[in-house]
Amino acid sequence: MPQSQTSARESSRPRGVMLVSTACILAAVTFCAGLFTGLTLSSVQQVQQPSVSVATSPEAAQNGSSGHSQEWITHVEQAKAAVEKNPNDAEAWTHLGNLYFDGQHSKEAVEAYERSLALSPGNPDVLTDLGTMYRSLGKANEALARFDAAIAARPDHRNARFNRGLTLALDLGRPAEGLAAWKELLALHPDVTMGDGRPLKESFAPLATDAATLLEQQNKNDEALAAYDLALNEQPDFAPAVERKAALLERLGRADEAASLLSRLKAPSATAASQTETGQSATAAGN
Repeated sequence: MPQSQTSARESSRPRGVMLVSTACILAAVTFCAGLFTGLTLSSVQQVQQPSVSVATSPEAAQNGSSGHSQEWITHVEQAKAAVEKNPNDAEAWTHLGNLYFDGQHSKEAVEAYERSLALSPGNPDVLTDLGTMYRSLGKANEALARFDAAIAARPDHRNARFNRGLTLALDLGRPAEGLAAWKELLALHPDVTMGDGRPLKESFAPLATDAATLLEQQNKNDEALAAYDLALNEQPDFAPAVERKAALLERLGRADEAASLLSRLKAPSATAASQTETGQSATAAGN
C-alpha cells in the first residue's frame, strides 16, 4: 500500500477509533498473501463477499451476534444521533460512513458517504472511501467512477490512483490499464511503496499475474495469456507468471510453447528467484 498516506478524515475521529485507510484495505486484500496468486484470489473473494457477521446491524451486535466492540457500537449510535439531529451536516455523515467503513458495513457506509457528498460534493477522500465500499460490494464500475472523480478533484491523490489500478486490473479484467494507472501514480509519487516496504514497481508483475489468473478462471484464455505476457514484460523471470502461463498453454494443447517457456526456470538465477518469491509469500501470509 502507499505509505505515509494519512486520510484527512482522521482529524474528526474520536480517540480510540482506528482508521483503516482505503489503500491499507486494498493492499491487504490483493498482496498480503505475497506473490502467491491462489491466496490472493481467496482474499479478494472474501472482501467482495462480506460475512454475515460483518453485515449485521449495530443493534444485532448489542445482542451478541456480532464481533463488534461495545466502543464501536457506542460510536455508531452517537454518530447516528448526530445526523438525525442535523441531517445537513456533511462532516457528520462522513464520520458515520467512516465508522461503518471501519466496521466493514459496506452498504451502510455507502449510504452515509453518498449523503455526505450530496451536501458537500467533490471531497476526494470521501469519494475514494466510497469507491472502496462499492468495490467491496462487487460494484466495480461504481467504484471506478468514484476513484476517477476523486482524481479529478485532486490529481495527485495517492489512494485514489492506487485503488483505481486495482479495480481496473482485478475487477474489470483490464490489467494493462491497471498497470498504466499505477505508473501514473509513480510518476507523481516516486516514493510509493507497498505495505511490506517493496517499491510499487515490484508489484507490477504480481498484479498482472493475479489479473491473468482471474481472467483464466472466467475462461477468457486469450486475455489471460496477454496478461501473463504483460507480467513477463515487466519481470521476465517472474516464476508465478511463467508457471501459470505454461500450465494454461498446456491445457490449450500448446505443449511445445509451454516447454519452451518453462525452460526459463531451469537457469539457476530463475530458480533462486522462484525460491525467494515463495519465501516472501510465506512470510507475508503470516502477517
